Amino acid sequence: MSVRRPEIFVSATSSDLRSCRQTVKEGLLTLGCVPVEQTNFPPDHRIVRDMLRAKIAACDAVIHLAGECFGAEPLARDPSAPRRSYTQIEYDLARELGKPLYVFLCGLEFPYDPHTPEEPEKHRLQQAHRGFFTLRCGS
Repeated sequence: MSVRRPEIFVSATSSDLRSCRQTVKEGLLTLGCVPVEQTNFPPDHRIVRDMLRAKIAACDAVIHLAGECFGAEPLARDPSAPRRSYTQIEYDLARELGKPLYVFLCGLEFPYDPHTPEEPEKHRLQQAHRGFFTLRCGS
């Protein structure tokens, strides 16, 4: 009888955390887990959200790596919805689905992958996302 290996969704931006995400995936494989990620998105934001919801719902837990970059976001969104990156949407869906969620907030001295600085508004949005964890953790 084969034992089902736990599936863990790994959420991180590609521009600054690609190497870190790869290291996490390798670590999960070493532990006998199946890493799941989404790196290519179809163009319609409604399809992406549903696709991410299905992928995350099928997983046993989510690892969310929060770095410097906001990252890619849907080109279109509901005007009443806040602006969120795909990585932030993955975090939101994990919470919505009640998945065990492991958040790693990468610090200022973290060895980020070389990346182009983002526009000020994206930087502000990512800092607000990171600040949410700082407030919750009391750091």
